[in-house]
Amino acid sequence: MVRFTAAEYADMVAVYGVAGGVAAEATLCGAYQRLREDNLLPRHGEVRPRRGDRVQVEEEILETVENSPELSVRGIASALGTTRSTVHRVLRVEGLHPWKYTPVQELKPEDFPKRVDFCQWLLDRSREPEVIRNVCWTDEKIFVRKGIVNQHNEHHWAFKNPRLTKETNFQYRWDHMNIWGGIIGDEVHIHHLPGRLDGGNYLGFLQDRLVNVIGDGHAERDVWFQHDGAPAHTCVAVVEAQNEWFPDRWIGKRSDRDRGGNLQPSVAWPPRSPDLTPLDFFLWGTLESRIYAHHPATQEEVVGLLHAAVASITPDQLEAMRGNLLRRARLCLDAGGGHVENLL
Repeated sequence: MVRFTAAEYADMVAVYGVAGGVAAEATLCGAYQRLREDNLLPRHGEVRPRRGDRVQVEEEILETVENSPELSVRGIASALGTTRSTVHRVLRVEGLHPWKYTPVQELKPEDFPKRVDFCQWLLDRSREPEVIRNVCWTDEKIFVRKGIVNQHNEHHWAFKNPRLTKETNFQYRWDHMNIWGGIIGDEVHIHHLPGRLDGGNYLGFLQDRLVNVIGDGHAERDVWFQHDGAPAHTCVAVVEAQNEWFPDRWIGKRSDRDRGGNLQPSVAWPPRSPDLTPLDFFLWGTLESRIYAHHPATQEEVVGLLHAAVASITPDQLEAMRGNLLRRARLCLDAGGGHVENLL
């Protein structure tokens, strides 16, 4: 009886496909690839592993995964002297999946109780839904010219390499833009800030623009104002203005410099908490996708795209955002002030 190598069997599968065999193209390609890469067919003189041997291999695969869950399929196959397809099969049958890590902000030990305190305050206030609607959530973000490119997530499925390209070097006439964003009730506001934000120009911005965001009579409406602990937010002049404009109704960084409490916010904002910042987990991603999908060449085009994206946001989306925020607060409490992105 004539014996063939696995590579020869692979060539036969390929010829069968070219000749118009009834099997699906994906089936033929898969069989060919497995034969070429994994040498699945036994060589002359070899026999298939017995049932007991297969069980032992499966147990070794599962034990390896339990001890080294970050090891790749290729690494497991190499370590155990088996094939990648065998490893794939065992993992699939056992219901194991290659879960990706969620990138999160590093937290310091002192951050956990601060996050707990803020989330507890937020959930306590949420018993009156109008209170959460009246918080003006704010943040700043720098949009850079080249945007964010993740080539790992850009692919084109095909049986042969189509040699595709993607243009990246466009002729831009802008480098970066610093954008302030604010969300209150059913409204989203954005403004172009100076390139380098400091306490002086931030205070000037608030004096000139904030009334356009929250409107007149905010004291009567019990409006709260939130910003994080960026250096421009914590200068004495800005803090004094916050105390004047929002007495007992603003959220910000609590400073150790003022032991007497005269320059302290009403509620302490927990540092390193973008997962609790509505603009971080909701708004900025929406705006980024609009900008980088169109490759704007000028600042004017960027501003136009930003305002178009903001105009497309609906009240229902903002209500869902607030629900998402409260859910994150509950998860944060359950985690003792820990990360929440991996729990969503």
